[in-house]
Amino acid sequence: MVTIQKYLSQNRRPFVEQLKSLVRFPSVSTQPERRRDVLSCADWLARHFRTLGLEVKLYPTKGNPILVARTTRVRGPKVPNVLIYGHYDVQPPEPIELWKTAPFEPVRACRQTFWTRRIR
Repeated sequence: MVTIQKYLSQNRRPFVEQLKSLVRFPSVSTQPERRRDVLSCADWLARHFRTLGLEVKLYPTKGNPILVARTTRVRGPKVPNVLIYGHYDVQPPEPIELWKTAPFEPVRACRQTFWTRRIR
């Protein structure tokens, strides 16, 4: 049986690449000109969650779509339920001149750390 640590270690490179793909989206929900980026980010997440075997639904709203991804429901008294809540929109990068690096491009800081949206 593969331990979680071994699995993470063996899959580190694709996991890092997936994370880098996600943080490249300029999904600034407060800027109407970024609406397409917000929708693209939601679509990317939906496709990614499906590859993980999750059931995915995108609910359109007047604002940003709501994304719900879940495992197949198993009922029982000893079956735990887990909820993970997050958001996929980000803050505007302006003023651009304050950034040390491009705000939506991950940069390797050291062996195990990446910077994105690093301010001076």
